[in-house]
Amino acid sequence: VNYKRTLSSQKKKIRSLRPRIIIVQLGGNDLCIPNTRPEVFACELTGWMQTLMVQHVHIKHVFICELFVRQITRGVNVQTYEKRRTIVNKMLKAFLDTEENMTFWRHLRLMNSPLDVSDKDGVHLTTLGTKKFYRSLRLALLHAVR
Repeated sequence: VNYKRTLSSQKKKIRSLRPRIIIVQLGGNDLCIPNTRPEVFACELTGWMQTLMVQHVHIKHVFICELFVRQITRGVNVQTYEKRRTIVNKMLKAFLDTEENMTFWRHLRLMNSPLDVSDKDGVHLTTLGTKKFYRSLRLALLHAVR
């Protein structure tokens, strides 16, 4: 599964950089795999983050960001993707609300933007969307250092 490979590949960087704050923004490719179970995806992701914080005591806060909406998908139809995305986001929020040093981060100004922030491919962000995404991540960092 893509997210497991991505997260595992970052372990060396985390060990060497020793960040105090980690922000995780996963794409939705894993939710486009036909047999993906969103409940398992959300549980494995939060479990991985908990383990990471135990193994790396220098990490003081982890943000897991909401998964983005997609207008176009591969492997499953858009409705299935959206249903899975909603389940994952709700589960992540519910779980992380109980954790002291972990936060579920919503990109409110990005997701609720009246402007078109999705590129023509229906998956990636436009230049404007990328700027809004950057600002949202910056706001998360500011929230963490308060």
